[in-house]
Amino acid sequence: MKRVATNTIIISTVLCILVLLCYSATSSKDIADVDMSTISQTTEQYFEGNLCYSNHSTFFEESISGAIIPVDMTGMEAMISTEYPQINKKKGIPVHVKLLGYLSPQLNAKGTPETHLIIRKIKEINESKRRIQPMTGTYSGNGHTLTISPNRTYTLQTKNGSEKEGSWFLNSRNTMILLSENSRTIMKINYKKKSLNGREDNPTIFMLSSNLSNH
Repeated sequence: MKRVATNTIIISTVLCILVLLCYSATSSKDIADVDMSTISQTTEQYFEGNLCYSNHSTFFEESISGAIIPVDMTGMEAMISTEYPQINKKKGIPVHVKLLGYLSPQLNAKGTPETHLIIRKIKEINESKRRIQPMTGTYSGNGHTLTISPNRTYTLQTKNGSEKEGSWFLNSRNTMILLSENSRTIMKINYKKKSLNGREDNPTIFMLSSNLSNH
């Protein structure tokens, strides 16, 4: 009886573990699906690059695109002085940061539309400027051509001649999201190989054409 009871406990424990594993896998898949379905232009984005802050103006040199983006100064002085003393003490000197935020079209002092970076949270600070790693340009793979532009738009030309346009942004340092009117695509970034990889079972690997890259 004791052996039967022990075996029953072991079997029950194994079954519980299997159920939990199945539930975890299903939940993770469901969460991923929900995340992708809610992604839009207003989704909080990942940015990495060199931030140059002063009390009068702040700009951000984005690593992946090389673009110089003005920063929305609303609340910045209070945020920097209270939360990020490393940046505050180096006013006017670029520091390397990883941050979360989003881009917002605004009017500059001349009344001209201009895209500004709105910073929500600075995740990491390195007190010295770093070299940018531009990944914009023209990629090719399996007969397709993918152009990633610094202005955050992309164009995909397939080998059968069709064309798709949309916008892109970073969800993390190594994850790029391509957004079009009716699709959302996740691309994994390989900075060392200068490639973008799809996440399908048989993904197309897009390699950056160095002679056509937009540096």
